[in-house]
Amino acid sequence: MTKTIAIIGRPNTGKSTLFNRILRRRQAVTAEESGVTRDRHYADCDWTGRKFTLIDTGGIVEKPDFMEDQIRVQAQIAIEEADIIIFLADAKTGVMPDDLAIAEILRPANKKIVAAVNKADDDSLDRQIFEFHRLGLGEPLPISAQMGRGIGELLDKVLEEIPETGEETADDNLKIAVIGRPNVGKSSLVNAFLNEERHIVTPIAGTTRDSIDSKIKFYGTDITLIDTAGLRRASRVKEAVEFFCNLRTTRALERADIAMVLFEAEENLTKQDTHIVNQAVELGKGVILLANKWDLLEKETGAFEEYQKEVDYRLGHLKYIPLLTISANTKQRIHRVLQLALEIQQNCFRRVSTSDLNDYLLPIIKGTPPPSLENKYVKIKYCSQVSVQPTEFAFHSNFPEAVAESYKRFLERKIREKFDFSGVPVKLKFLKK
Repeated sequence: MTKTIAIIGRPNTGKSTLFNRILRRRQAVTAEESGVTRDRHYADCDWTGRKFTLIDTGGIVEKPDFMEDQIRVQAQIAIEEADIIIFLADAKTGVMPDDLAIAEILRPANKKIVAAVNKADDDSLDRQIFEFHRLGLGEPLPISAQMGRGIGELLDKVLEEIPETGEETADDNLKIAVIGRPNVGKSSLVNAFLNEERHIVTPIAGTTRDSIDSKIKFYGTDITLIDTAGLRRASRVKEAVEFFCNLRTTRALERADIAMVLFEAEENLTKQDTHIVNQAVELGKGVILLANKWDLLEKETGAFEEYQKEVDYRLGHLKYIPLLTISANTKQRIHRVLQLALEIQQNCFRRVSTSDLNDYLLPIIKGTPPPSLENKYVKIKYCSQVSVQPTEFAFHSNFPEAVAESYKRFLERKIREKFDFSGVPVKLKFLKK
């Protein structure tokens, strides 16, 4: 399981500079101004074969104003989420009252904490490092994030208990991530699945730090449900909670085969929901839309059809994603959700033979050829399916760069009309013949 490392400290100790130095690229914004990093940046990293997720936080201050209060809460949530904490201080200023206050927050955290003293650009400042023993966080390490001094030693100490990444045991289970905004009923939906005793094998909670995995069997298929429930801790800072919800969503999507995007029926799809859908599509995952709490809506004849039209409008060109209206509370259509997941799993692995694809598409392309671009007459010679998960088709053409986006969508629609890829993103790439 990938470990999470958070860089914590008061403002202007160089947290973002250290973050960038470890990443070996400039990703976070750095500037000499208090509170520049008002939210968190994160990135997947590796060091000598050890993989981890690194989080850059805003600073913590002892007597905050409104904005600094937000930064403090964000950092406290990062402390809760992290496996390992790098506490960063400043060699040039010495131990400050805010450093002592932060140390008081960190010591009860029951986490591995490594104290690093930044801006020790040369060994002339090393004698001042002893002062930082006052923090009670172990042996402080002198480093310079700007110059790169001591970074290797810091990472060795931080990661000394993390084994090198070996080959992961293959997991052939169908993995379904239950994704959605906070408080839309994700855990209730997973619990509804688990209470189907005729299908359940065993619930295993706490498989990962940032999600909860449960294993069930549904008509002979082993399924791992990944619940990405929101943070349990109440927070006054909405953005901080959203950051870690987004981080959890991303991790769950990377592990999953299919994403169940859950939203409240009364609100319909929001911009954040469509962002989650697009994220799943970019990763090539199968997708199901679930409108929860359908039982609470007042409905008239034709209500679902009207609701589907509104969902299609908000999805734009992603109308191939199926929609189910459910109630996690009453278990309305819960059984159908898993049935649909199995159908989409089949679609994810569907392969179309090159001969079948060309026999179908080439006459269509001949009858409706690509529009010309700047006097370039585009001809598509043949096409083939080149991969599953993600499902991708390659089209060989004399001018692949001249194929318009509208024509690409036309070809995708034609593929979907003939072959069942419901719920599955289809990617088209155009190659030079």
